[in-house]
Amino acid sequence: MKMIGRLKLPFNRSWVTCPLAMNALLSQIECGGGAEKCSEITTQLKNAEGLNFHSIIFVSPDSTLVSQNESTVVDFSQSNGQTLISEWLNKYGFKNTNMCKYLSRTTDYALVNIAELQMPWFKSKGSNPVMTVYNSYSYTEDIKYEARLLKLPLDYGSFKLVMVVPTEKGTVCGLFQRLVENGVSSALQSIQPLFTVISDLKSPNINFYEENEFMLEKSEKEEPCQGLSIGSVNINDEGVLLKCLTCIHSQSSSQPDTQSCASFAHTQRFLFTIMYNDFAMFTGQYVSH
Repeated sequence: MKMIGRLKLPFNRSWVTCPLAMNALLSQIECGGGAEKCSEITTQLKNAEGLNFHSIIFVSPDSTLVSQNESTVVDFSQSNGQTLISEWLNKYGFKNTNMCKYLSRTTDYALVNIAELQMPWFKSKGSNPVMTVYNSYSYTEDIKYEARLLKLPLDYGSFKLVMVVPTEKGTVCGLFQRLVENGVSSALQSIQPLFTVISDLKSPNINFYEENEFMLEKSEKEEPCQGLSIGSVNINDEGVLLKCLTCIHSQSSSQPDTQSCASFAHTQRFLFTIMYNDFAMFTGQYVSH
């Protein structure tokens, strides 16, 4: 699903997003597309062990969304409205998260989703977990890997963690976008020649909590809107624990600080996605310090 290409995110810091949540939320304000696909995926994963989704629509009393959707009316300029939002966040595990500091007093709507995934690595009976390493290589004086994908299967159905490992050339953004939009098979077609290895699973050690604003690129027919992604990611030898709060809100006067991929071509960063079949459930970036 073509979602990540519409986002402007910071490339100098870690972040995590949930494309499924974004597409579902965008469909509430009739922009973005992908509502049918989101509904299909959500239905398939309704009883998936280790995966939870919760959504709510907060609107101002004068918002046009009041009559169009099941929504919760709040006054974003008043403390009681902010308290109501905080109570909902606390209910689903985002305690002490001050989302309201990113919303102006004149906010028209705030579409919010909380997604959580907790899954161990997949392993067959009597054997250790394994992963697949995909490399592109060329022979010069030394072997220099031009691209590398790691695929680590998770323990529920067709879930897997796929990582794009940093390279000397730093050209990982295009490969990652192709992975997110079209799936693993399409991404592998762009890695030529292809060298594949099956090995014991060696989990990356990723642990961060970040709050990031992002901008939704819009067409002339779309209402401008901004977004907020607050998330924690913990990937270790046991598996993956990920929580992501997504908020899409009406545009404020301030603009989030985002940069293009090229601006940080030499930054040491790891791009990753949690995929269900070939659908990107979560995407993220980990910047090592």
